[in-house]
Amino acid sequence: MRSIRLKTHLPLSEVRQLLHTGKDPIARTRLHAILLATQGKNRMEIAQTLGYSTRWVSL
Repeated sequence: MRSIRLKTHLPLSEVRQLLHTGKDPIARTRLHAILLATQGKNRMEIAQTLGYSTRWVSL
């Protein structure tokens, strides 16, 4: 499985803050996926954690 590569646009602390204070559930799910990816989780692990298919996790 191909690894996920992220570009840094926001500091990780800001991503965490947005995740915990955000009101939009879709945005929060996406931020949660990004945080999991920064922790070294692969697509399958992210999908299982969030309850989505691996196809949905296409960062």
